[in-house]
Amino acid sequence: MLSLSIIFFSSIILTTPEFRSFMLLLPKTSQLPDDPILGLIPLYNQDPRPEKMNLAIGGYKDGNGLPVVMNAVRKAELALYEQHLNKEYLPIDGDPLFRSETIKLIFGQDSSLIPANSIHCAQTIGASGALTVGAEFLKELNIHSIAISDPTWTNHSSLFHHAGLQITEYSYYDRITHEINFEKMCDSINRLPQGTAILLQTCCHNPTGCDPTEEQWEYLSSLIDDRGLFPFFDCAYQGFDRGIAEDTRGIRIFTKKNIPLCIAYSYSKNFGLYGERVGALCTITGNSDSIEVRSHINRLIRGNYSSPPLQGARIVTTILTNPELKNEWNIQLDQMRERIYTMRLSLADKLAKKISEDFDFVKKQRGMFGFIKTNPDQIMALREQYGIYMPLSGRISIPGLTEHNIDAFVDALKNVF
Repeated sequence: MLSLSIIFFSSIILTTPEFRSFMLLLPKTSQLPDDPILGLIPLYNQDPRPEKMNLAIGGYKDGNGLPVVMNAVRKAELALYEQHLNKEYLPIDGDPLFRSETIKLIFGQDSSLIPANSIHCAQTIGASGALTVGAEFLKELNIHSIAISDPTWTNHSSLFHHAGLQITEYSYYDRITHEINFEKMCDSINRLPQGTAILLQTCCHNPTGCDPTEEQWEYLSSLIDDRGLFPFFDCAYQGFDRGIAEDTRGIRIFTKKNIPLCIAYSYSKNFGLYGERVGALCTITGNSDSIEVRSHINRLIRGNYSSPPLQGARIVTTILTNPELKNEWNIQLDQMRERIYTMRLSLADKLAKKISEDFDFVKKQRGMFGFIKTNPDQIMALREQYGIYMPLSGRISIPGLTEHNIDAFVDALKNVF
């Protein structure tokens, strides 16, 4: 009876002239545009055409175009279920063993930074949570602006903007040569004000698929250090370029020179834990030990989401601390990387044959994403005429292609060119 009375009383309040007058005083909001990538999901789901393709979402698919749960993940979930563990809150910065294993994965088992207690690692809600908390921590270091590559992942700008950072861009991708314009990139970095943070993607650059070489990473580390900039690495695809150790070589080059930095890390792609939202923020400041850094990071997390999710971290830790499961994970990750690379080579060859242009640049791109020669009008035509969904930027998610649909994609692309 009490709940019914509350509902009845509330309905009276909400329909009074005074309440309606109060609502009219509130500022009017306008509808914002859909997210350029995730906003395509409902459009794709509503499309009735059986031959439709989703080449927008950055998630791995198998040879039949289906989502994959890794074998090691299934086995870890079963092992966790059989332990009858509780669901108590994790510490503010996450599970200590998860944090320790994450550091080893990024920096290497034998990194000299580990016994020196130089790294603080906090478990976060995906890499997006790490980017947000990291941005807020930058402000504690009196860093109020960050430079992002042109182009970059669409959500970088939004995350940093809402964290209160001023955003600028540095040159990166040449849309004519379809590769990094390294000279122009360095020139624009050299003109950034001292004390600016700079976002660097560790490997498999999203959206271009173009990464610096080892020699270029060496040069960038010296340039960024000399300019007094603060590097912030986004490591979302470790294992999808050449391998676990090779894919963090940029980070390791910087740390060998004792350059302070932050790293936002994602387990979404390389463990297939997209919806579990498993990430980490690693920080090396140089001036403060990890205990001092932890106090600041913990306060920021506590005031944001309080503590991180439980299950995804347990899955990761179970795999990384079990040699058999870790080896099985590594083998399947190698297979996933090889399938993506095979589809990339096939796409480049088929495009060259059907459209009679040079698409060798597609073969040089790395990881899940890349650009092909498309403009917004062509992309809309692909969507409307063939049910092929891509963001208007022209970024293509290679894992969305299979042996069953790649010819149809190339034929459709030829028809809209």
